[in-house]
Amino acid sequence: MGKQLQNNARVEADYTHYGKTGKVMRDGAEFEAQGIGLSAIYDFKNDTNFTPYLGVKVSANRLDAKVNVMEENGDIVEVGEHRVRAGIGGVAGVQYQMNPNLALDGGIEYNHLGKVAGVNVDQYGAKSRRSSQFLKPKLQLFKNKLSNLSQIGLFVLNKNCYNKNLSM
Repeated sequence: MGKQLQNNARVEADYTHYGKTGKVMRDGAEFEAQGIGLSAIYDFKNDTNFTPYLGVKVSANRLDAKVNVMEENGDIVEVGEHRVRAGIGGVAGVQYQMNPNLALDGGIEYNHLGKVAGVNVDQYGAKSRRSSQFLKPKLQLFKNKLSNLSQIGLFVLNKNCYNKNLSM
């Protein structure tokens, strides 16, 4: 959901369920992330129907981790950690205005979601969606990220641990 501002700027709010990794790594760790965010985006308007844009995002993310830990007696116990962390990210893309009320959007994004159980959690990927404008021309509503036509993301845990494709 968003609002078109003056001077080619807009703001968008979203909820995103980034997904769940399943059991990964040697210790059977499992991670899940979801968050709410606010993006500030600048549209580079021109004389064509294509509008490139750049933006930044701040978010509050809930990060859940379950890790298998070996106790002193040799038993393996699953330990869970739940944290709410501030995140930051960026977005870039191009929007194609099909008519005054419908636009197609394609872009890339990166989000640092925070750290949980000693692991940095990042998300990046490509996305496409459609935007509809039903109210006054200066107020543009954007669909929630969950209604994207398609989204491909990589859920990255540390730099050399694990990558997993997620489909939403």
